[in-house]
Amino acid sequence: MSVEESVPLASISEDELQNIRVAKLGVDVAGANPEEQYHKPVFLNGQKVGLLPPNTIQSWQWLVMDLTPEQLRHIQRHNTITIDHIRSDAWKIRQVVLAVQKEVGTWIKSASFEKTYASEGWDYFEGEAFPEGEQLEIELDFR
Repeated sequence: MSVEESVPLASISEDELQNIRVAKLGVDVAGANPEEQYHKPVFLNGQKVGLLPPNTIQSWQWLVMDLTPEQLRHIQRHNTITIDHIRSDAWKIRQVVLAVQKEVGTWIKSASFEKTYASEGWDYFEGEAFPEGEQLEIELDFR
């Protein structure tokens, strides 16, 4: 299952949240360098879930992060994704979405975050700026 497929927006109950089988975080990224000094930690509701997948081209690329079984318990109806932008790497991000597979096997997704954020002063800048050294917070909600 890939988050970019037509996964419906749907509601999820508190009981269903406790029994999620699989979760994926999808992001559209451009220019995120892979070198260690440019790593961008990603947090779900305050818990680190990995590093933003790199994209060394200057055009958009859809990338998916698989959450581990241990990370599933941090998913809520209202989620805050935080991405550290702590190194001097020019990059941009848009269309962030969280998809989960319920216990019965049905996939649903959160509302998408549609804004575009990019590094200030970058030749490929578009959308809104996030200054170097600050965190980007993205709200992703299930109905």
